[in-house]
Amino acid sequence: MAVRVVVEIEKLTKVRLQLAMLLQAPTIAELAELLRRENWTPSWSCLVPIRPGGSKPPLFLMHAHGGNVLEYYPLANLLGADQPVYALQARGLDGRFVKDSKLEDMAAAYIAELRSLQPEGPYYLGGFCFGGLLALEAAQQLTAAGQEVALLVMIQTMHPEAMRFKPSTTILQRAWYQATKRISLEADKLSRRSKGYVATRFGYLSGVIGARMAIAIDRLTGRKQKDPSRMSVQYIATTLGKLHRRAAETWTPRPYQGKVVVFRASKQMSGLVADKNLGWQPILNGNLEVREVPGHQQTLLLEPNVARLASELSKYL
Repeated sequence: MAVRVVVEIEKLTKVRLQLAMLLQAPTIAELAELLRRENWTPSWSCLVPIRPGGSKPPLFLMHAHGGNVLEYYPLANLLGADQPVYALQARGLDGRFVKDSKLEDMAAAYIAELRSLQPEGPYYLGGFCFGGLLALEAAQQLTAAGQEVALLVMIQTMHPEAMRFKPSTTILQRAWYQATKRISLEADKLSRRSKGYVATRFGYLSGVIGARMAIAIDRLTGRKQKDPSRMSVQYIATTLGKLHRRAAETWTPRPYQGKVVVFRASKQMSGLVADKNLGWQPILNGNLEVREVPGHQQTLLLEPNVARLASELSKYL
């Protein structure tokens, strides 16, 4: 829905807002005030203040595969008024992709941004899915630089090697596990939303398919990178997803001795290498705790599951 809002605003005003602007100007009146300003162009920063107020040390959340950080808003809103929350959105979310960027490079860039706000530790870092990998790499780099990382939070983040199916799993078994997981997920989403979810889901999938086709055509024809202002939001998100998956596949996690809490979804796909620790026990051999939260990976940051996640997370902050 946020993507649709941004697209419609651009059609009417010829101004492309970053998705994170919907956090900074969350009402129609505030958005209108921004758009009415003469010679105003949206500013760009990876560091996004989701909720900057509060006296506690800030929690920094790294983006997931898609690159935007809107999905963290429900979680941040439930952590208490005294808990500041900032997020790091992806480089390239403005259409200026950083190709062949390693996960280590991404983490280093995000560290520079968060240290511009908080120069010294202790740091509280976290992330959902791919964001957990970024947070782990950032924690390792900060520790190596002599900074204290008080807490590392990984929300349904699997060790890259644990995301694969077990070698003994047949092709038919893999297809069955994937199909049953998808059916269970869609049934769960449909039960918690109105009938309009089906139409919304269909529209989203149509956008993804269109973006993938456009990316494939550009690759096959050797067409040069488009002007960022002419790329659709879905084209950008899909491209970033591919770049981030490639970065995760070429990254090797290193042992980490700091305090880590892993939140895992109660509904996991069968047949994967991942165990109850999501594959992290061998390298996170310091102070590792695992907490289970109801729901699928894709619904942990949505109501009602996010309320349980926020309640559990608050105990560690």
